[in-house]
Formats: sequence, C-alpha cells, structure tokens
Amino acid sequence: MLDRECSESLQNAGDNAIQGQGSTIVKMGNVNIGNGSCVSIYPGVTEEKARQIAKEMVGEAEAKLLKKFHEMYQNNASKLNDLIIPKLRKADMLGAFEDPGFLHTLYQAYRTALLLQEEKSFDMLSDLLKNRAAHPRIDIKKIALEQAIRILNNVSDASLKGLAAYYCLFCIIPRSGDISAGLDDYAKVFEELGVDDLPVGRKWLDEIDMLGAARISTIGGTMRSLADILAEGLSGYMVRGMKEEDDAYRDAVKLLQKEGLPKEALIAHEFHPGYMRIPFVSESFLEIEPLTLPANDGLSSMIELDDAQRNALKEVYRMTTSPEGVPAEEFKEIRKRFSEALSQRESLRKVMVWWGQMKTAVRVNETGFALGYVYAKQNVTGIPEYM
Repeated sequence: MLDRECSESLQNAGDNAIQGQGSTIVKMGNVNIGNGSCVSIYPGVTEEKARQIAKEMVGEAEAKLLKKFHEMYQNNASKLNDLIIPKLRKADMLGAFEDPGFLHTLYQAYRTALLLQEEKSFDMLSDLLKNRAAHPRIDIKKIALEQAIRILNNVSDASLKGLAAYYCLFCIIPRSGDISAGLDDYAKVFEELGVDDLPVGRKWLDEIDMLGAARISTIGGTMRSLADILAEGLSGYMVRGMKEEDDAYRDAVKLLQKEGLPKEALIAHEFHPGYMRIPFVSESFLEIEPLTLPANDGLSSMIELDDAQRNALKEVYRMTTSPEGVPAEEFKEIRKRFSEALSQRESLRKVMVWWGQMKTAVRVNETGFALGYVYAKQNVTGIPEYM
C-alpha cells in the first residue's frame, strides 16, 4: 500500500505512466519520476564501496549469529551436565570423566543437545550417556549407545514410541511365575507406555532404517505372529505340565521334599487344566537369586536356595516340559489359551493388532533398543536397567 503523497505523484506521472483502474504501473526507464519524494538517489556510491558495506554487514550478522549459537551451546550443554553428573554420581561412575572415550562421546552428546528443546529429550540423552559410561570397553552395546547419542535429535517421537514398544516386547518379561499375575503385569507396561498412538505405516519404519536403528527386509517376508514370539519368551507358561495322579508328579514331589522344598512349588496350570507346573516364566529364571516360591501356608515367599535345591527345581521344571510323543493337539490347545489370555487384556490386544498391521519384516538392532529403552523409561514405572 502506498502513502498518499506517493500515490498522487504516481497518478500525475504524465505520458510515461500507464494508468489502470485502481492501480498505476510506472515505466522505469530513463524517466524522471516525480520530484524525488518517492525515490531516493544515492550519488557517489561505487560498486567497491557497496561491496565493502555489504561485507561489513555480513560480518556483523555473522558475529551476532555466532554469539547466539555459542549461548545456545553453553546453555544446552550445561543443562545436560546438570542431568548426567548426578546420575553418574548415584551410580558411582564419575570416574568416566577420566576416560577419553567417554569424553569423546560426551562431546558428541553436547552437539546433539544443541538441537534439543524438550526436557524429556535431555533426560533421554543423559540416560544414554549414563549407560554408555557403564560400557567402557568395545562391545555391541557401546557401539549402539554411541550411535543412539548421535541420532537422538533426528528421531521423531512417533518412531521413538515404536522402538519403545519393540523394547518392551523383546527386552522385558514379567517376573511372576503365576500366569494371570504375570500377564497382568505385562499388560500394565503397555498401558503406561500408551498403545493408542503407536506409529503405523511405512514412514516410521523407513526412518529408523535410514538412521541405522533397524533393518527392513529387502527380500520380502512377513512378521511372525506376536503370540508365537511371546510364547517363546514366556516358555514357562507354555509347558505341558504333569498330572497329579501320574508317577512323574509323585517323583517330582519327592525330589522337592528331599531338598526341603514344599510340594506347593508345583501349581495348577492355567492353560492346561488338570496339570501342574513350576511357577517360573522360563528356565533362565531359576538362576535368579532369591526366588519366589509358593509355601505350604498358601503364601509365596522369597527364599535363598543352595545348589542342591536349585538343581532340584531345574530337574522338576524339565519334567514339566513337553516330552516326545505328546499329542500335538495338547500344545495347540495350550497355545490357543495363551493367545486368548493375551487378547483379554486390552493393551496387549492393541499391541497385537499394531504388530499385525506391519506387513514388512523389520529387525530392530541394539541402537534401536537403546533408544526404545530411554523412551520407555520416561513412561513405564519400574522398568529394569538397560544392561
């Protein structure tokens, strides 16, 4: 919009102006336009002087930008330090500041922090640093954590949430040997994580593939059933068990009692009515110290085991697994009941639906799991430490 004086001057431009309704187009040739009230002339400015002025202005702008950049760098680096130092102190790992390798990673973390804005992003970055300090020697986790620190500021929230879901599926399992209690605990993990807005489609998968947090299959293939994958991780829930009237059950009870363990260590199998099982998520849980076992008073208690007791429990556990010759229909029925139990818990049902919509085989690597862990830690209470 023109000011009034300029508008009148242009309207009176004479034969060298082409006037149209509501506007005036001015021919800018060798025409003297008005009396100078609208156009300023700068006599005596050479091209060399113009370049010098422009160069000085560029220098001033650059100095201002560098000052602003330096202030941002200092502020964000200080914010990260305020998070990571207390975490390392609590974990008794302040010695990491004498490790050149860790200091190099810390420098990279400062660069990543420069582009972070949300408080939770700084917290996730400090968690990655803490876990990097816990892996000073070269191994897959050290490499993965350093890569996660480099790319954190490029990973979208949607992709971080998807990676967190992967982490919870593949790196977390319930502790309870009681099937219903264990699956309830597992469902709570996904309730806290939030499963209504997990990423779908190909875009987020391409993102984590390009960033090096996962690999998308280039030769086709489909994702395995999530129920099948979980059944392998929760193998103690899927054993055949043993009937109380069978000789195997009586032998198992004798073996337990011989080592001072209660026969109540064998409990009813929820997925195989009429059968008994040892209440463990998997055989690997028999290595955990101490163990929780049902007692003869109907309550469960934590007990310290000696080697003979631990070996007795392992033997009984193996007696409840599926021997050769057992009809396949029995295992099919156990698997069916397991899938039904998952679907009865809303968060687990939604996770299975989310998993089922992924048509391309995807393998999340250790970098992806590291990112998934720090995101899940923001939402899931009591999540185990990244190991």
